[in-house]
Amino acid sequence: MSATVETFRTRAEVTEARGGRFEFLGIIAPSREDIVWFAVVFIPALIGGWWLVYVAEIWVGDALSRVNQAYSVVLGRDPHLGAIGFIWPPLPSALELPFVLAIEPFAAPVLAGQIVSAAFSGALAVALNRTLEQTRVPRRWRIPLVAFTMLNPLVVYSAINGMTENIFLFFAVVATGELIRWQPGEQKSLLVAALCIGLGFLVRYEAVAFAGAGVIALIVRVWSRPVDQDHLEAILTSFIAPIAYCIGLWILWKDRK
Repeated sequence: MSATVETFRTRAEVTEARGGRFEFLGIIAPSREDIVWFAVVFIPALIGGWWLVYVAEIWVGDALSRVNQAYSVVLGRDPHLGAIGFIWPPLPSALELPFVLAIEPFAAPVLAGQIVSAAFSGALAVALNRTLEQTRVPRRWRIPLVAFTMLNPLVVYSAINGMTENIFLFFAVVATGELIRWQPGEQKSLLVAALCIGLGFLVRYEAVAFAGAGVIALIVRVWSRPVDQDHLEAILTSFIAPIAYCIGLWILWKDRK
């Protein structure tokens, strides 16, 4: 058995450890531990975001711009999807659409960005915990490691200010976990990792660099194995293609507008 298999849990082992929970595209149904992590991060982040916006009246310009884009799509003078704009990647504003609609009858929907950033901060904590779990880190170490990461001042501020850093980090951590789990000959983890990086590009353009790092990691991973050139090309194509589709669709849509 290879060192990789001994060190990292396979998908089947993780699923079995979680009581055989339902799995779809690598997403295992949340356990009680996942729910606790999400709640412990999401609720304080949401309260902090509410305080930042409505009490301290501190707004981040870029976060407000994304909320304004979402507002223009559904409640603007000429509501249409193209109003989401083409300066920022579209996913954060798209995620804010339902919250803009829900908040607008009661107050200015500036909190929509904070709701999304708080939710993805909770999801980030869950993703970090799951990644450490699959690398066989004991719970007594996982808890402080995840807690210290989420208490980093930059992570805390990104959780409450409505910005996109923690959204991008969530996709990056999930992609990293899937690349760690991936074994040559297995496609699901590779596909999930690529889709996460592609979605990460629709959050922040820095995902292009992360995709390049993923390609290098895959080459290093299979370098010591007896893999022929065609097999290596197939692996890299399977990884790059979904990312390229996300990038290409966004560029094409921008050009058409």
